Amino acid sequence: MPELEKFRGSIRDWILAARERGIDLDRLDSDKQEDARNLEKSGLPIYDSFRCLYIEFTETNKLLSEFIARYNGFVVRALPLPHRKDLQRKPKIGLCSFRECREFLKRAVEGNEQDYSVLISEWGPQDYGGILISGDRYIFGEIGRGLDTLSFGHETPLASFEIDRAKVGHLENKTEWKCKEDKRAKNFLWKALYYIKKGSDNFDPYFIRGYFEFVVTETEKIRFVDFKDNERYLV
Repeated sequence: MPELEKFRGSIRDWILAARERGIDLDRLDSDKQEDARNLEKSGLPIYDSFRCLYIEFTETNKLLSEFIARYNGFVVRALPLPHRKDLQRKPKIGLCSFRECREFLKRAVEGNEQDYSVLISEWGPQDYGGILISGDRYIFGEIGRGLDTLSFGHETPLASFEIDRAKVGHLENKTEWKCKEDKRAKNFLWKALYYIKKGSDNFDPYFIRGYFEFVVTETEKIRFVDFKDNERYLV
């Protein structure tokens, strides 16, 4: 099997690089719009967001203008429509106005204006970013200074754990902390876990299954920013 170049990036980057070399990683791909809808339906705390086709991202779009007027910062994602799996997703964090969003999107979709939709979400400064992977038996969690640096492998976690639900005892007895020196980060990671825990049973609780990404804002609020229920992400 051909080998991929060693580089760090999103799962979408790896999928496209693999495809160019004849390697099929499409089973790991997910529809970002579908992920966003699943996140909205999950009941988890999330950022407010707005979506439309790229050609609808105009100053005359009243709903879009009202959304942008409510917040001071944004994450903007140019997302290929389902029939264009050959195109890349293109996100930009920290934009502050319609003009900045529009200028980024114009460059991002140039030549493929009819083939992109836009997902724009509120954004603000963050203290931490974390990941939870919840399967039938095992649950993994880690937290770092930044979600991108953590998820792309550029950062060693400040705190991380592994839960083996087959063990006997309370949830705490089933949890093995891999690192926990940063107590503040550890506490936020544990708090994030409890958002995907349902019910009061502390012996064999039910957890939402899936892959989750979250951030901790400067005001110490946890916001989930990604949720994938693709079986290939689970253990």
